[in-house]
Amino acid sequence: MTHAYKEYFDPRLTGTPYEPAEELVEYLTLLDMLLEHCLKVKGFFEEKKPFSRGLVITAEEMRQYFSKSPAFRDEADEEFFLEYEKAIAHIRTRSMLENSVCPMTRLFAEFGLDAYEQLAVLLCLAVRLDRKYERIYGYLQDQIEDKEPTAGLLEAVWLDVGAPDLFQAEDAFAPEGNLARYFLQMEEEGTPPLPLRRVLKLHPLMAQALLGKPGDQGVWRGDFAEEYAGTDIFVEELEPQRREIRGVAEAAQALEGYYALETADFSVDRYLEYRNALERGERLYLLDLMTIPPTERKYSLFVYGLQELMIRRRLYPGRMLIRMPDQEAEAKAAFLLLKRQCFILPGEEPAAICGYEKLPEYFIERGIPALVLEKPEVDARCALWKALLPEKVLEKDVSLEDLADCYEISFGEIERAAAYAGTLSASKKQENAEAGISVSGKKKTQKEEPAASLISREHLISAILRQNTVRFGSLASEIRPVYTWEDITMQDSQRRVLKTACDRYKLRNRIGDKWGLKRKNAYGNGVSILLYGPPGTGKTMAAQIVAREVGLPLYRVDLSQLFSKYIGETEKNLNLIFTEAGR
Repeated sequence: MTHAYKEYFDPRLTGTPYEPAEELVEYLTLLDMLLEHCLKVKGFFEEKKPFSRGLVITAEEMRQYFSKSPAFRDEADEEFFLEYEKAIAHIRTRSMLENSVCPMTRLFAEFGLDAYEQLAVLLCLAVRLDRKYERIYGYLQDQIEDKEPTAGLLEAVWLDVGAPDLFQAEDAFAPEGNLARYFLQMEEEGTPPLPLRRVLKLHPLMAQALLGKPGDQGVWRGDFAEEYAGTDIFVEELEPQRREIRGVAEAAQALEGYYALETADFSVDRYLEYRNALERGERLYLLDLMTIPPTERKYSLFVYGLQELMIRRRLYPGRMLIRMPDQEAEAKAAFLLLKRQCFILPGEEPAAICGYEKLPEYFIERGIPALVLEKPEVDARCALWKALLPEKVLEKDVSLEDLADCYEISFGEIERAAAYAGTLSASKKQENAEAGISVSGKKKTQKEEPAASLISREHLISAILRQNTVRFGSLASEIRPVYTWEDITMQDSQRRVLKTACDRYKLRNRIGDKWGLKRKNAYGNGVSILLYGPPGTGKTMAAQIVAREVGLPLYRVDLSQLFSKYIGETEKNLNLIFTEAGR
């Protein structure tokens, strides 16, 4: 005789909302109801030693199976199906009541899981909570060592429910389906989508979510994925680029789900995407494949980390920024893995690909929408400097406007320079404290504080030049400027020319932008000075003074290394000199 749902559930509770953990108890009760029916059908209650069977099938079980034609061997128990429907209606009714605590029902609805998929999740969750299910699953699967549910067990339980016309296993286990993408742990590459022996395991993050526990602070699977904490800076001058990113993202949503940001500055990609996420009250997730050592870039090893990132993004919505490898072949392999794992599907919130100053041909051929992010203009650079370095932390002679004009550097370079300048300043304070020097520069008395930790112009220039990536090789050597205006003797007219040239360099971007000169000057915006005269008249000294005044590195080009007897080599060396100098 089939058990009625009233023997498992109390109908008097149908009108009361779920208390914490009560929903879980009733879902496990539903599973017990289904499993007991399966055990009954399998003849468990008639056997004297049911757990010694192993892979043995009894003669009675075989006679029952072959007593019906193939079309009716899995004939449903209609009476039990009605009881099952009543139990489902009981749970559904309670979960819909106001103030009902029902994380499982909410997740099932949010991810659009049908009854078959919910049963798969329930089988996996139960064995994580109670070891009694290990022995039950082993018996039903004819192998006591099989303690985890398999696709075959799921199919058998589902057919015993009595709804074979709703069978959706092929769709449920499809790689692009929500069950496979978010709930079940990914299988190794090459595993068939639905072998009946496939072991079903619930992802730990989803298990926490089903139990109503926050899982957003769990351990990431690897150091190549993280949630970006953000930089609390707002620079209005970058807003046009931020809005352009939103437009490109909308275009990508209907395509492959990816778009590209073309810039060598990863920091600005991260900052702008963070601002877009913040505007929508979301998070920013980073997938930085550049952090994986080249010798370990077999990307199929990282599918579990990718799945955790997918789950986090679904549970806690946010934007996605992917930093691809710099080599095109590796970038292609990584992108194909993302496609194969259904990391982003068309119609979902798209992800940004970054890490390239020029997008590789592979992504161009696929038609990935792209946006070129230029280096910030002088006003934006000035705003960035001021946002990162308030006036109170600077010495009086520091002009952030001059820094912004002189150094056409990116957002990330400005951010790193400001941080390193602060480090240099703090180090100087520590030196003063150890030497007993006071704010006034004199020997500190017992009551006086050590010299204030203010950032000087020298600190900032040192921090900026520290990021210098110029590589001349043997063609040129760096000269450290040590002379000042007081060290050189020259006519006043000559001094004015040099100072005018320095001022022209310091103001070139501000004047060029405001007066429109940069748009009309086809030959660049630099400043050139020709110094000539016999040896010993101070040409190198003057060059050092100018370099020190504007805060630029100074290099001496070795003509003996520049010229070559081989055709074309001299031209290549000249091109290298000017290309590197323009960085």
